[in-house]
Amino acid sequence: KSMIPVIEEKVKNLNLNMNVTSAEYSFDETKITINFTSEGRVDFRELLKVLAYTLKCKIELRQIGARDEVLKVGGLGLCGSECCCTRFLAEPTHTNVKMAKLQGLSLNPAKTGGLCGRMMCCLAYEDPIYRELNKDMPEVGKKIQTPEGEGTVTYNDILGQTVTVKIFTGENSYKLKEFSLDTLLGRVPEKE
Repeated sequence: KSMIPVIEEKVKNLNLNMNVTSAEYSFDETKITINFTSEGRVDFRELLKVLAYTLKCKIELRQIGARDEVLKVGGLGLCGSECCCTRFLAEPTHTNVKMAKLQGLSLNPAKTGGLCGRMMCCLAYEDPIYRELNKDMPEVGKKIQTPEGEGTVTYNDILGQTVTVKIFTGENSYKLKEFSLDTLLGRVPEKE
């Protein structure tokens, strides 16, 4: 049976700033390991005494990080799927802003942050694919030759493998034209 409601009541009675995420008995039921998260350090000496008296066994308290909490509890990511770290990633991965930029994501933490408050693990999971798809893409702002003349790259659709180019048609006029990357690299002719 779950001891969490009893533990949470004792935490509340002692006004401790901690969130109990799990409580597990040892195999022989002589010890309970309690995992919790907290913004800072918590003096839980009094809690240990109260819980040992109430539950009649040895108590071990472990403070875990936000990522570990998501691993234990689970949840849904921004995409609507179960969090990658609970579903299939063996351990949380290192992510960085470069990965978000390459994938064309907003750098707003609300858009790139996972349930744990850090950047989503899937950014690192998908990064090798984006790097491979991006290696032949021309840089935005660079002048390139197209089948319709010289132009400036304005946008790259990495997943769609298309490049939008601003082609000047006169002194003060231009048109935006989307080309497949294969066409720009001469791998296939442009379809009309």
